[in-house]
Amino acid sequence: MKAKIAFFSFTGITDPKRHRDYNIWHQLDHRPENLALEGVPYGERWVSPPEYIKARQVSDPLIHRFHYMNMYWMMEPVDRTVRDFTDLGASTLAIGRRPELPYTERYFTGFFLALKGYVSQRVLISPEALPYRPTRGVFVTMADVFEPDSEDAIDMFQWYDQVHLPDMLELKGVAGIWSFASDARFTSTASPNANPPGRRINLYYLDEDPMEFLAAVGQAAPKWREAGRLRDNSKTKKDLFMGPLKTIVPWEWDWFD
Repeated sequence: MKAKIAFFSFTGITDPKRHRDYNIWHQLDHRPENLALEGVPYGERWVSPPEYIKARQVSDPLIHRFHYMNMYWMMEPVDRTVRDFTDLGASTLAIGRRPELPYTERYFTGFFLALKGYVSQRVLISPEALPYRPTRGVFVTMADVFEPDSEDAIDMFQWYDQVHLPDMLELKGVAGIWSFASDARFTSTASPNANPPGRRINLYYLDEDPMEFLAAVGQAAPKWREAGRLRDNSKTKKDLFMGPLKTIVPWEWDWFD
């Protein structure tokens, strides 16, 4: 995959009775149309069922009420791909194919630069192929870095790249990781959920039950602290979300019934 940009959307259903309607529309109408765009090589969607919501380690009020995370990869020329992507949303609305709007809320949407992919030693594929690999779910972290060009932030970025993310690759079920940074080219400060320059997302691809991954994190964290490999970066960043999501299987949409 030669994609340079990823689009993320954290969506909540405001009418509890409409989850199935939303999934029918998104899985069978909206997602296929987006994947048919020339510059969108792949996209995936995940759900946060009730038991996963309870298992979240961090869930800021900014996005706490979301149920679904949708993601699309975008290829060069990015300007054209983003334009086609947004035009599709407008054109489908104009012909009445956005039935979900009255009962959904986008708590956050944003375009991100794909920084770097990592794969576990047991996984033979390349980081570029990782998004195509089947998963049982993902673990997602989102944080705002206060001064991305500061010495502390640069030190933290280096620590993530050289220490923390390689450590996470050793945990049970982690096939690989992709790291993303907000892309200022496509950020509108007029939007109520604008994507700030320092926002970061790490996406952990899991081929084991996400709940088992959480247990593995809990077991490893004390050892990492004792070894000095786990730092508190709260002065440099604010964590917005840390939690598991389940891969959506088409037609199996009964999590909230």
